[in-house]
Amino acid sequence: MNNTGVIFKRTLRDQRKTIIGWGITMAIYMLYVVVLYPTMQQLDYLNEIMQVPLFQALVGSEVADFTTPGGFVGMYVFLYTPLILAVFAILSSEEDQGTLDVLLATPVPRSQLILEKLAAGIVALVFILLGTFVGYLVGVVFTPSLQIDWIVLFLAFLNIIPVTLL
Repeated sequence: MNNTGVIFKRTLRDQRKTIIGWGITMAIYMLYVVVLYPTMQQLDYLNEIMQVPLFQALVGSEVADFTTPGGFVGMYVFLYTPLILAVFAILSSEEDQGTLDVLLATPVPRSQLILEKLAAGIVALVFILLGTFVGYLVGVVFTPSLQIDWIVLFLAFLNIIPVTLL
């Protein structure tokens, strides 16, 4: 009996409402951040604080100038999104749901179990990040001053996946 993909499909089916909810929440967060950009751009005194060498060393000199579109998105999206998505990864674990014992009792090799759970986690993160990216695209409609090449931004969103998995 071939049971390849059973755990992967079951994990995604069990978490579909959670994935959709997190995707919508992250899209709203991204929309809020993008619409906030014109207000933050006017706060010059905060930019002076960001020029402190210690702060620049901590977050990187490119991100420290958050009055630019790239610096702003880097500061408010790419610093916090991996942390927020790590909470999703922790909350969606089998151990926290109390189903780990049942899952380990199934006649599935441990390697298959780990690989399918990892693949389902990656797919879930991709869907949540797609929701976040859609939030950015909607936000740009309301905030035309925040223009970043959407292909570069999309690749940056994909770069969040390994950081979150770590």
